[in-house]
Amino acid sequence: MQNQKFSIRKLVISWGVSKGRETYGYNICRAEDVATGKRYRTCGGGYDMVGTVVADAITDIYQAELQTFVATQNLVDCGYQVAGYKKIEGLYGLQVNPKGFVSIDGMCGINSVQRIAEAMGFEWLSTYKRKHCTEAFYLSKAL
Repeated sequence: MQNQKFSIRKLVISWGVSKGRETYGYNICRAEDVATGKRYRTCGGGYDMVGTVVADAITDIYQAELQTFVATQNLVDCGYQVAGYKKIEGLYGLQVNPKGFVSIDGMCGINSVQRIAEAMGFEWLSTYKRKHCTEAFYLSKAL
C-alpha cells in the first residue's frame, strides 16, 4: 500500500464579548487557522456566526482551489440586478462575482459551508468541547 499525503487544516473556534464603544456586549465568534495563526471574526448575532467565520477562512485559504472547482462546474446566473454573478445549483451559499472571485456566504449555515467543502473534495471533521459547542473543524484533502 502506498503512503498517501494529506493536507490538513485545523480551524479552532472561540467566543468572546465585544468591549467596543458601538458594539459593547455583542457576541464575537472567531476561527483561528492553527497553521498560520490568522484569525477570522464576526460580531453580532441573529445568524450563523460559526458558519460565517469558517466560510471566511475557507474563502481566504482555499481561493485557488475554489476557482479551480467552479471552473469544472456548470454555473448558472444568480438573477441579481447586477449582471455577472454566477452560482452552482445545489451548493447554497457559493457564488462567483463578475471578476471571478469565489465567495462562500457562511450566513447560509455551517451545513451549507460543509456541503461546499465536501463537494470540493475535502473531508470534514468537527470536534466538541461539550454538547453543541464546537471546538474545532478539521479540513483534510489528499494531495
